[in-house]
Amino acid sequence: LTHGAVLMETLKQKQYAPFPMWKQIVELFAVKNRFLDALPIKEVSSFLEGMSSYLEHVHPEIIADLEKKKAFDEPLTEALTKAIEEFATTRK
Repeated sequence: LTHGAVLMETLKQKQYAPFPMWKQIVELFAVKNRFLDALPIKEVSSFLEGMSSYLEHVHPEIIADLEKKKAFDEPLTEALTKAIEEFATTRK
């Protein structure tokens, strides 16, 4: 049940402000790989915003790879997993 609630929270977008595709992909990747399951639902949105900002500023190469490749390969999956884990440790 918690996983479903996390997914619903992740899919929320502000009206007339669609997310860039890379951001949608990264957020769904985080949900699918259960990085958010331990968070209280009220913290999911702020975690996702922080994670996106972190990737933009610290790991822009991951975003560039997502936009260029439009698919996951093993190196990209590993890089994104590591980046999300790094971000998660900065929030504790």
